[in-house]
Amino acid sequence: MYPFDVSCYSIQVISRVCMLMQIPSLEAAKINPRTVPALKELHYTMREINMFIEVNNHAFGEICLSLDLLLLLRSLFLSLSGCRSSDIHLYPV
Repeated sequence: MYPFDVSCYSIQVISRVCMLMQIPSLEAAKINPRTVPALKELHYTMREINMFIEVNNHAFGEICLSLDLLLLLRSLFLSLSGCRSSDIHLYPV
């Protein structure tokens, strides 16, 4: 096995590369995945996609937290002022 971790690559992609190169496996042909430009680019692309998903999940969590805080502040304001929700014109949340 090579020190380069190929577990992050899709098995379908590796098998397709092997099929196109007419070899049973990358290891059998003594091919280091780092030397195949398409596999190297796939690795970088998958990392970028994973980072994008992670950032979006984090951002979504922050938006939900902000919404929860807004609802909490709204209910606190309404309870302290003695107003009903219909008495004040807030953006409906």
